Amino acid sequence: MAPSTISTLAEDIDTIPETPLTWDNFYNIIDGKLLSTSTTRHSINPATGTANPEVPVSAQDDVEAAMLAAKKAFKSWADTSMFKRRAALLAFSNALETEQETFAQFLVQEQGKPVSME
Repeated sequence: MAPSTISTLAEDIDTIPETPLTWDNFYNIIDGKLLSTSTTRHSINPATGTANPEVPVSAQDDVEAAMLAAKKAFKSWADTSMFKRRAALLAFSNALETEQETFAQFLVQEQGKPVSME
């Protein structure tokens, strides 16, 4: 599907988050909000030995809050038309496609594997 079609479909979504994607700060997303946790951790890039960015470590309360938010969201998602669901998924797919190179580089940093062997 052409990007212009995806954009047209995405316009029909009631709300699209405006938070820019970064690869340095990570949060839990619970009930549509970016939330920090009291504990974080980082992995090590196995190819270089350098530390990757800190990521949240969810406690039981975080998991329970996420589950309650998901239960609450289920009703409105179930009532959402197929057209709007499709638009939301296509907008997400388009966002991933836009960030494809950056996402691939982040996975390389996390796993220490090359993107390709040429």
